[in-house]
Amino acid sequence: MASQSEVAAQPAPLIALHINSMASGGAEKMRLVIARELLRRGYRVDLVLCQTKGEYMAQIPEGVRVVDLKAPRTVNSLLPMVKYLRETRPDLMISSLGYHNTVAVLANRLAGKPTRVFVTQHNNLSSQSSQTGQAKLGLVPLLYRFVLPMADGVLAVSKGIADDMAKVAGFPRERINVLYNPAAPENLEAQAAEPVDDPFFDTDEPVVLAIGRLHAQKGFDTLIAAFAELAARRPARLAICGVGALEAPLKAQVQALGLDDRVKFLGFQANPAKYLRRADLFVLSSRFEGFGNVLVEALACGTPTVSTDCPHGPAEILDNGRYGLLPPVDDVSALAKAMADTLDNPLPSQLLVDRGLEFSPEKVVDRYLAVVRPRAA
Repeated sequence: MASQSEVAAQPAPLIALHINSMASGGAEKMRLVIARELLRRGYRVDLVLCQTKGEYMAQIPEGVRVVDLKAPRTVNSLLPMVKYLRETRPDLMISSLGYHNTVAVLANRLAGKPTRVFVTQHNNLSSQSSQTGQAKLGLVPLLYRFVLPMADGVLAVSKGIADDMAKVAGFPRERINVLYNPAAPENLEAQAAEPVDDPFFDTDEPVVLAIGRLHAQKGFDTLIAAFAELAARRPARLAICGVGALEAPLKAQVQALGLDDRVKFLGFQANPAKYLRRADLFVLSSRFEGFGNVLVEALACGTPTVSTDCPHGPAEILDNGRYGLLPPVDDVSALAKAMADTLDNPLPSQLLVDRGLEFSPEKVVDRYLAVVRPRAA
């Protein structure tokens, strides 16, 4: 039996979080939130990246060790990952996103299984290839059929994603743990209190806000069309935070609808809470989601919300409409009506805040640690 001094000398458990890069996506942002909470609890944290780039690099918490696999393509990360696992032997690795999950499991096996590896599915496998145009993503379910049984645990960020994953990858649903994202903003009051130095928000007209990558998945074309219907009936403004390949066509759509003075593209914003607190309505117009982190952020800020009833996540966050209306995907008129109805009859702010804080980092990481079970820090 180890002596008390030997036990005391043991270093804190090392948890590795693996993802491609720090690009401005929901999965990337959530990994930073989890890293901060793990550090706060005394764990050591490695952030294992295929490439050390992306908008969130500047937000990596002090105390997190960044491991650069220097892999421009996912397949190139396999051998560097094997080397990392053999040499570092983290107590636990939590991996994110399809091909990177596959690499983590295979690398651990090649390294002699020195680490317990949990893989996380953040998005809808059924929709990823068909609705994004990325046919290569269609291979993920096939790879999952091979690698998931070798993982130490399988996680999904919503019940809908878990159901879809089980069906598409042929994996037992009872072996998939649902762990919601810790999407309630940290230091919310301080972030929300930051000034918004933009005259677009200095108005008596209601401001509708949307946040996300300018990508077909997010349905901003539908939102802009719905906003045009709304603006034809009442004064309103639309602000969109995000960057992406569709910026030019979306701006062209705005111009064609004659909405140049009513729609503003704000680009990437590291602190969306300050905009959410000043918006009259937040809208998620996605065609599919894994969870819908920004919905939780809006709720935690007390901002009334509307979301398309897309697969999967929003209906779970909004409790099937209790905390916000859920119009059908790509239904322009239904979305416009839901926006108008919510502006006319917003839910009480405190009700929304209380719901959002159910997804706080403290509560979610408690659930993570109960599932992945590293030794106490």
